[in-house]
Amino acid sequence: MSTNRGGQTLRFDAGRYEESVLGLILLVQFTLAAMLVVTTVGWVFFTLGAWTDADRSVTFLFGAIPYLVGMAIAVYLLNFLYE
Repeated sequence: MSTNRGGQTLRFDAGRYEESVLGLILLVQFTLAAMLVVTTVGWVFFTLGAWTDADRSVTFLFGAIPYLVGMAIAVYLLNFLYE
């Protein structure tokens, strides 16, 4: 199976599995980035909704921030596996 990856190569030796590993890294990176976007949009929506409602507290929604930061760090660090 030949796919065009735009000249991207791994920074480490993966032998004959280089194309598969690169594809897997890009798939995981894309999936995490999509999850990050969807989670951030949902978090902003619920935070703004709680902020405008006098009966709800906004502070309990801050528990999602470590998950957002963790996904962003994972996406960023996956960039270092290929060039």
